[in-house]
Amino acid sequence: MVWAFFLFTDEEIILFAKGKLFYGHEKFGSHFINVENTNGFNFSVWAPNAAAVCVIGEFNGWKKNLHPLYVRLDKSGI
Repeated sequence: MVWAFFLFTDEEIILFAKGKLFYGHEKFGSHFINVENTNGFNFSVWAPNAAAVCVIGEFNGWKKNLHPLYVRLDKSGI
């Protein structure tokens, strides 16, 4: 699965919490992906105290509610 590269494993969450995820640039931010022959982007951010995070831009008419990011259930802030 190509898209799995961008997802965080349990081990990576632990390393990140300890400040030892030395390849965070490969996980956070925006990355081009292809899932089942559909092109798109995966976006991850660390925002532990944010009330909401959305990805906005010209691609969605600058509408903030069209592409919300969801809070992980592991309480990592990612």
